[in-house]
Amino acid sequence: MKQLWGAHAPGHAAPASRPPPRARRTASVCGFCLRELGSVVAAVMTGAALAALALLVATEGGTVRIPRLDGPIAAAMPKAAAEGRAPEVSIGGIGLSLDPSTVSAGLTLDNVRLLQGDLAVHLPRVITALDIGAGLGQMLRPRALQIQGGAVQILRDSAGHLSIGAADSGPMMPLMTGRGAPRADLGTLVSGMAGGKAPPLLAALERVELSGVAIGFRDERGGQRWEATDAEASVIRRDGRVTARLRAEIAGAAAEPTGIAADASADLSTGASRLRFRITNARPADLASQFRALDWLAQIDAPVDAHIAVELAPDETLTRMDAVLALGAGTLASGTGAPLPFERAKIYLGYDPGRDLLRIDAVEVTARDATLRAEGQVLLERGASGTVTHLVAQMRINGLSADMDPLIEQPLAFEGGDATLRIAVAPLKVEIGAATLMGAAGTLGLSGAVWPTASGWDLALDLATDRIDHRAALDLWPPRIRPNVRRWLAEHIDAGTLSDLRLYLRRLAGEMHTAMTFGFADATVRVLGGMPPVTAGRGHGRIMDGRVDLTLLEGRAEPGLGGAIDLSGTHFAIADLRQRPLRADVSVAAEGRVNAVLALLDHPPLRLPDRMGLAVDVAAGRAVGTVALGVPLRAKLSPADVDYRVAATLTDVDTDRLIPGRRVTAETLTLEATPDGRCRADHCR
Repeated sequence: MKQLWGAHAPGHAAPASRPPPRARRTASVCGFCLRELGSVVAAVMTGAALAALALLVATEGGTVRIPRLDGPIAAAMPKAAAEGRAPEVSIGGIGLSLDPSTVSAGLTLDNVRLLQGDLAVHLPRVITALDIGAGLGQMLRPRALQIQGGAVQILRDSAGHLSIGAADSGPMMPLMTGRGAPRADLGTLVSGMAGGKAPPLLAALERVELSGVAIGFRDERGGQRWEATDAEASVIRRDGRVTARLRAEIAGAAAEPTGIAADASADLSTGASRLRFRITNARPADLASQFRALDWLAQIDAPVDAHIAVELAPDETLTRMDAVLALGAGTLASGTGAPLPFERAKIYLGYDPGRDLLRIDAVEVTARDATLRAEGQVLLERGASGTVTHLVAQMRINGLSADMDPLIEQPLAFEGGDATLRIAVAPLKVEIGAATLMGAAGTLGLSGAVWPTASGWDLALDLATDRIDHRAALDLWPPRIRPNVRRWLAEHIDAGTLSDLRLYLRRLAGEMHTAMTFGFADATVRVLGGMPPVTAGRGHGRIMDGRVDLTLLEGRAEPGLGGAIDLSGTHFAIADLRQRPLRADVSVAAEGRVNAVLALLDHPPLRLPDRMGLAVDVAAGRAVGTVALGVPLRAKLSPADVDYRVAATLTDVDTDRLIPGRRVTAETLTLEATPDGRCRADHCR
């Protein structure tokens, strides 16, 4: 047996090569389980057994039973008693049998009790298969040993060392504590089966089986306790290998017992070993407390089934570990806020103990509103106590979807991507060094951090994309963040593509702050309801510190008379997003035929030519100018709601309607108009 969960990875300190005196004294008592049961009892029984076997041979097989043997055993141990090392041994009865067809013998011991000092062991029944040839040489050598019933307690102390004792006795014997530590008789058992330095009794031993055994396990490091009843185990030596198996159901905190199936194999020539575990209905914290590579699982509360394969070097150093973990519905502890629920998860992983690195072959997580499929590698960062404090991950995203309503109205879906993360385990905090997510709408870059708090998720996120359709961009805009601006953009932008989009999200102590910069192209925008839209728009925008700015570098409008108008240079701004109602300041830069510009300004809600007493076809010529508008952003507007100031330069002007009865022409004419009714034209002739 190996201490898998306490095995020392390369680069990590091992226990001292010599145990303290107390441990050495306790280790000397370990003869209790096999050495004393074997060498002391067998020495007494050999003569009686050979005589009984002779009788069985004469009677052509059968079974002979002998009553209690307390006296003969004690009498046969004068030397051990004189040295003060003889245990008290009591055997309720013994049975010997012989099968003439195979010339094999068996020995059955009932109600065996051994007592040495404060340690006591009770074995309801011990059954052996004997090596008769060795018995003729004055020592019975069992080939097989069966132990039926009994109880064992195993203790794992705060340092990770294991001790074993009987269920009804307080003292514990060291089992295996790592390199250089005392070895108990389970080690002697394996050594004996390997033909090493062990009592001669064990030299021929090929099989050890336990059945109906009660096992208690107390973990002082994790503060946990488990009880197993009717456990079965076996150890077999064959073809230069020792194999072992354990089957048990353990009652713990869960309503249903935890099933454990363990198989181990050791190469007797090299000392290397392999172990496999199949664990059902465990808790992640149980695995975290027993396997160094999995101690980050302690933050998860969910039922888990695990398949774990481990390889150990001859010095019990962990060299490799592979695992498949399947988790049912549960939660991930956040440390500060509410636990994060999920429906199921499955992880295929490998562990490199030399680098303390997890290889994630596949991870699949399903929550109520999200799914994730990924692969990659995770470096485990540990604190001074050796506990994992951070997971540093480089992951390839194979699929990510999330329905974040009401935070984001439309479900998100990404087919692939990459992410570099650093995750603090407790309290939970996810730092995103860089992430790239690819979906139907385009490629999204992401960096920053998110962490749960008692009032919700705080975050500091930067999102970027080179190109995205304006509808897809609005789908990513949380409705609760600047809802009036989002609504206005959704209602007034009919088409367009955003480029170089940068979105900055900050939520600290429950207060949200946002900023965004972007370019746009091929845009169709209706600045004011009732007016013709701006088409083929190209420009840039910024939303920052409660202010919105949009600048049109290129764009035009078709007012319905006089042809298209060039609106390049038009600027739209909302000075204060906290103002109610929202108010926009629009500086319309226009260039086109005079009648086209006037037709544009004559659309509701402006009606500027009508308010100035001008007809839209008042003059021929071209106009270049700006119209400054102050407009409240609400559904219904009247001309009186709109402030304006017109400053235009007209060229090649020709009109006979501007001044009744007089034809007016001008190479250049300057026109100014304001809501107070002032209208001035210069340079007329």
